[in-house]
Amino acid sequence: MFPAGRAMGQEMLGMVNSNYSGVNGLIINPSSGLNTRYWLDINIAGAGVFARNNHLYIPNEDFWIFDLMKADFSLPAYGQYERPAMVYDGTNKREAYTSNRLLLPSVMYANVNRGYAMGLLLQSRFAGSGNRISYDVANFGWYGLEYSPQQNIEFDNYNLNAAALAWNEIGLNFATVIRRERFDLWTAGVTVKYLLGMAGYYTSVNNVRYVVLNDSTVDMRNLDAELGFSLPLDYSNNETPGPAGYFNGRGLAFEIGFTFIKTPRELRRLFPDKMCNHKFENYQYKLGISLLDFGSVTFEGNAQRHLYDNVSHFWENANQLTYPNINEFVNDLSDRFYGDPTESLIEESLTIGLPTALSLQFDYHYKENWYINTGVLAGLPLFGDASVRRPGQLYFVPRYETRAFEASLPISLYKFQTPRLGLALRFYTFTIGTEKLGTYLKMNNFDGMDFYFSLRIAFRKGYCPLKKSKTPCGDLEF
Repeated sequence: MFPAGRAMGQEMLGMVNSNYSGVNGLIINPSSGLNTRYWLDINIAGAGVFARNNHLYIPNEDFWIFDLMKADFSLPAYGQYERPAMVYDGTNKREAYTSNRLLLPSVMYANVNRGYAMGLLLQSRFAGSGNRISYDVANFGWYGLEYSPQQNIEFDNYNLNAAALAWNEIGLNFATVIRRERFDLWTAGVTVKYLLGMAGYYTSVNNVRYVVLNDSTVDMRNLDAELGFSLPLDYSNNETPGPAGYFNGRGLAFEIGFTFIKTPRELRRLFPDKMCNHKFENYQYKLGISLLDFGSVTFEGNAQRHLYDNVSHFWENANQLTYPNINEFVNDLSDRFYGDPTESLIEESLTIGLPTALSLQFDYHYKENWYINTGVLAGLPLFGDASVRRPGQLYFVPRYETRAFEASLPISLYKFQTPRLGLALRFYTFTIGTEKLGTYLKMNNFDGMDFYFSLRIAFRKGYCPLKKSKTPCGDLEF
């Protein structure tokens, strides 16, 4: 019904808000390229993985994430059902989010003399969310119909939702100075992204009322739901297609951002001809706002949408069903609910919304190399239930940064309620970090993880490679 984990609410807070973030800063605000310490920044490789849920966990005394590196490691088994994870107590709604990102070779160039910056961003991403999942559905999903504590009880649930999307994106960024006064600088930026969808899925359940009578019988008394999917498979045999069949979806997305910068000194009016001679403009504080991932992917080929409009079925031997392929599964569902194997199919196209969000950022230059960054991010499911829902968070990130070294300590409230502590380190242009440090220190139960890194080649403002330098590499950092 919904993803078991959640990965990249993963916002890489210890990397994207730095003055040395370069091209990676465009992830949080498209206008950031004009006030980075680099005039040319090239991303070689990077990745971000984030996962968390509030249903399943492994106690910290039984598992450490580094146990996965052991050759003889095996997951524990809990309870009479011998499952490899425990279930959180309570009847609260279950939720999950996952976001993963491959940072492919990308580039950013800033021409301060002419007041613009531009970039090319290549990424491969996957995101999925599950929201308002009732505890009984989650328990049956984990334990199966044999979960006796919930048998012979009528459950009546409303407004369950899950969605997932896998896609590649090609982004073109442009930022410009829109106003420049003595101590104030306003910049604006936009990123336009062409999307290539690999797979998409959503489930929207307006109502499900049911009773599990025993380990093989379900009395589905009412189901009002939609199901949509597009997968890189042949639904008649579940075989994968050739390379041309992996991208059945197309779409566009936009990101727009604005930044206001207050400087302690009057802004420069004259600039040198060479980009590398430009100086970084120090500031008292920066204030930014951005709209992220506003767009969707539409799958026209190999896509199906099914509607189950207040249907019912007394389902016997439900635990013995096996389906050799996807077509047999959806055809059997339609036949059981409608008496016709194709009646539930309403459309052979599908649109999935990206994890859209509104982001506010504030960065304060405390003194010398010390900075304090804070902000808020709020998810905006603009495409309804057929959208990946990005969780909101409030964060506070103190950091110390120099050319060679940077350390930041992201402190955040995930979904505005769950506290998290992270750590990010940068050594020249290599960054590694997490926003869930407890996972690696074995301080918390394992219910998710967070990790990101980036390796870049960067050219700093104020240093020219042909200028006489004490180092043979000039301003080239690697």
